[in-house]
Amino acid sequence: MDALLHYSDGRIAAMEVTSAAAEGQRQLYALLTKRYETLPNPGTWTWSATVGSPRDLPELAERCERIILTCEARGVRNPRYAYDLYFAGDPDIAWLIGSTVDLHGSPELPKWDDEKKRERPLFVTQGGRGGTVDETLSGFATAMEAVIAQDHVQKRIAKLAASKHVEKHLFIVVDDSAVPFEVFYALTTRDVLPPTGPALPGSVTHLWLLVPFSPWLFLVTDDGLTRHNRSTPE
Repeated sequence: MDALLHYSDGRIAAMEVTSAAAEGQRQLYALLTKRYETLPNPGTWTWSATVGSPRDLPELAERCERIILTCEARGVRNPRYAYDLYFAGDPDIAWLIGSTVDLHGSPELPKWDDEKKRERPLFVTQGGRGGTVDETLSGFATAMEAVIAQDHVQKRIAKLAASKHVEKHLFIVVDDSAVPFEVFYALTTRDVLPPTGPALPGSVTHLWLLVPFSPWLFLVTDDGLTRHNRSTPE
């Protein structure tokens, strides 16, 4: 058990704490931090890249220098839309178009940084997301039920089920990648209480849901869904 909660009236509750992200996201975060945050830039422009899947990072590292030199020679800022090179059979451009990688060159910003007296490498970051917004948060319950269904979360639920304590708390930190963009964006920008919460899983009596960048902490019990302001003591 991750923790035991001791109440002033003598009651004791069991608690399990975990986090949830989309498949591959933790690996992507780790690789971008430890190994692939920057890559060589053989050109003269400043270049940046975004990546949506960890599986594409080794290929990007192997191909990026050729892609940069090819595109600078032809004045191509965004290789993903270099369809003339694609139809001409360029294997690197063909790979890029089919991957989660997006490369962008800035010819107006030379690679050499005069102020810092050094060259700018190819910076690699996580790909962004976008889309519509779930203004009413009607998809909140479904999104969180998908989070709860993840295998490692289910293992935490099973641990709680084996606890002798009547009150069982499951606390999940939900990464933005684990929920659809329209739900995540609404949670961080809208002052709306979702109409319903997810069903309590197994023998869990208190389900806590924390989404980074949202001001709210959500609690699901048999009495329904409530939310609590993370910055205001209650």
